[in-house]
Amino acid sequence: MSAFDQSIWIGTISELHPNKGIDVALTAFAEVVKKNPQVIYVVVGDGQEKTRLTTQIAELNLTDRAFLVGFIADAKRYLKAFDVFTLTSRTEALPYAILEAGLAELPVIASAVGGIPEIINSPEVGLLVPIGENFQQTIEKLLADPEHAKTLGHNFKRRVTQEFSHQKMQTETFALYS
Repeated sequence: MSAFDQSIWIGTISELHPNKGIDVALTAFAEVVKKNPQVIYVVVGDGQEKTRLTTQIAELNLTDRAFLVGFIADAKRYLKAFDVFTLTSRTEALPYAILEAGLAELPVIASAVGGIPEIINSPEVGLLVPIGENFQQTIEKLLADPEHAKTLGHNFKRRVTQEFSHQKMQTETFALYS
């Protein structure tokens, strides 16, 4: 059994762009891992910030705990490997990755920006953090209560399935333009 078998995997699927706030997540994660050494942070995606984020990981002494795994085609297939999904965007429209996390029944911690509060519309389906506030505390609270995390994931999946199905979104989009 490897050390990774007992780990808690926090992750995201995101372009490595300044607007996505991966640096914010890494800063929070550096504090979280001090109290929760079993936690791993994984970022699926690529982009212009890769070099800067790789440097930040090294500066925060997270090279054995935080991983930029690059672009993966059909990344949503790997969401079930995560225990918690984060989206620490500074700006955002209506992020499809968060809907995919919901379909994977993951508890989500996300920035309260753009269209995210439309998706996570109550604390029963996910946890929102105002940008610039402390993601660390929210992550630690969720890690301390696995049953709550499981309930959030279940509730979020139900919300995404009912309110953001492909068919419903397509019908509502066509209705806007007809």
